[in-house]
Amino acid sequence: MSNLITVCTKCHTAANHQKKGKLYGWKPKMKPLTGAAFMNTVRWKIVQTVKDLDSSLTVHTTYGAYTKLSRRDHSLAKTHANDAYCMGAFQPVHRATEQLLKKKRRNHRVLSKFYDTKYIDIRDGVKKSGSDLSCGRTNRSEPRNGKKNFRIFHGKKVSKGRIAVRKRRYPIQPGTQVMYKRHTYVAVGTHNNGTAVVLNSGKSVSVSRLRILHHAGAFV
Repeated sequence: MSNLITVCTKCHTAANHQKKGKLYGWKPKMKPLTGAAFMNTVRWKIVQTVKDLDSSLTVHTTYGAYTKLSRRDHSLAKTHANDAYCMGAFQPVHRATEQLLKKKRRNHRVLSKFYDTKYIDIRDGVKKSGSDLSCGRTNRSEPRNGKKNFRIFHGKKVSKGRIAVRKRRYPIQPGTQVMYKRHTYVAVGTHNNGTAVVLNSGKSVSVSRLRILHHAGAFV
């Protein structure tokens, strides 16, 4: 349904895209095709570039359907490493052991957080954010003081809007190996402003009681 929905300018407001709004959570379900578009654009350029670099090379092209048949002939599961092995007409007798490197999330990647101003809505007395009581403009052609303008319902300002910038980083990151009571654990998270660490055993321990064995890098 979300692929077919059309929205008029009357309903397409900033408030309707917020939580509890009519349009909140309505997003197209179609998968992005950026990867396929990229490959269709550059694949023949790559083949031609290789041929231009060395005319003595014999360059072959293949397709995913042939890779799938080769993978079935070798009784291999569908993985990136197995596809690389089965691709083309040449499969080495001995395979190298593949290694999987996973990018590790380093706490919260947002360096700054925005906290919206809070007002009392004079219509019902409920505390609401500035985005809920905005002017409702979605494009420049709409007037600021039109029917979508909810700023006229601003009551008492409860809290001031602000931007909080993260300026420090915790010494123990998720994935860091630590020692606690002569046993080795892996940190899975931090809390209390980095003063306590949650171990993979589920126990929360103060940082002062831990000894770092191996600091987690960018990859696991």
